[in-house]
Amino acid sequence: MSKRTITILRYVFFALIIGVLAMNLYQPADCNKSVNTVTKQTMASVNTKSLEQQNNQEIKRFLQLDASMYDGIVYYKDSDTMKADELLIVKFKDHSQAEDFNDKMQTRIDSQKKIFSGYAPKEADKLDAAVVDVRANYALYAVSKNADTFDQQFRAALK
Repeated sequence: MSKRTITILRYVFFALIIGVLAMNLYQPADCNKSVNTVTKQTMASVNTKSLEQQNNQEIKRFLQLDASMYDGIVYYKDSDTMKADELLIVKFKDHSQAEDFNDKMQTRIDSQKKIFSGYAPKEADKLDAAVVDVRANYALYAVSKNADTFDQQFRAALK
């Protein structure tokens, strides 16, 4: 190879390394919007009439989350106990809470699958397609036929 080709390859390699490092170091900026604003935007254009907002005791009971540990938390659950639909939006006080949140949501999904798989396969399918999405200081957990729509609207609400 000629010196020129080697020089060009070095620059390309250097640019690739910089690009990979930048992608690994990039973290989305925190969102300063209120939980209620993000929730309204997340739920916009989706029929959520069957979802009822739950209080802090229900959040602890169903999700094993302590609402006082977060800057904000909103939890909706289907009023029909035969349905698996849930929507949770959390604003973290600290980014370190994300891992615990992910673990608890996976535990919730697994336990709900065990419950619904025996008698409500359509509900179990919703759990297979559940969305857990952590974005900077916010997180979404959605179990619904509209979970992907909730996620898209959640992401848009954070911008």
